Amino acid sequence: MMSKTHLTVGMADALAFTSINTPAECAIAIAGGAIGGVLADVDTLDNDYHADALIGELLAFGTLGIVFVLDHFFKWGICNSIAGKIANKVFMWLGFIATIELFIYRVLVIMSLI
Repeated sequence: MMSKTHLTVGMADALAFTSINTPAECAIAIAGGAIGGVLADVDTLDNDYHADALIGELLAFGTLGIVFVLDHFFKWGICNSIAGKIANKVFMWLGFIATIELFIYRVLVIMSLI
């Protein structure tokens, strides 16, 4: 299969197997399906299909960009949710890696997991 087919099948599967209740959830499913669909083409580096794989990846990340633009205009909160989850993981690892022995800092890190 070519990368555009992977992209289409990934988006269709995400829409078919996800319970969608809001337009934001539909946008997340489409973007996630697009990115997940082209992951199968990551290993095609020295192949004749390299150009097609690149086109598929550009289309997938373009879809993700469109979802972020729609999120900005419709105030769905997708970007804030993703940024919050990333910040949560960063603070968690900083708390476990850091040599600071302050009890309050450790409590704040554990509370950020909740």
